[in-house]
Amino acid sequence: MSDNPFRDLPGPNPYASPPPEWGGPPPGNPLLVPAIFLLSLAVSFVLLIVASLPNQIARIRTIDSSTAEGAGELFGNGASLILWPLMNLVIVLGAIAMLRLKGYRTAYTAAILATLPCCSPCFLLGTPFGIWSIVLLNRPEVKQRFIG
Repeated sequence: MSDNPFRDLPGPNPYASPPPEWGGPPPGNPLLVPAIFLLSLAVSFVLLIVASLPNQIARIRTIDSSTAEGAGELFGNGASLILWPLMNLVIVLGAIAMLRLKGYRTAYTAAILATLPCCSPCFLLGTPFGIWSIVLLNRPEVKQRFIG
């Protein structure tokens, strides 16, 4: 016989960790980390583009558009000054959609744009976060968390 008075007490251990809750969505936002990185990279890239505008405009003014090479260079420079900020603004909007869990299509579009090296914020730095976002956005439990 044992002298332990607590040997036969019924019930679970009050000091044990609570059992995991299965069936409900996990707490928190699974897209939080990639969304924050995409948002910060895209905003910094837009700011770099805006800061380089005076130099880019001065360079465009020196291009001789009377030749085919000059016309092509003028078109390429002008298109890049318009398209890069627009693509990164779409990535910013998509990252905000990921943070709010609203606008699944916007978030998915931003993730796709971030994976493309020519569209990715800060070139290749945004690519892994875009891929990570696509993987998370394709999970059914993440799709269900989006409102609209």
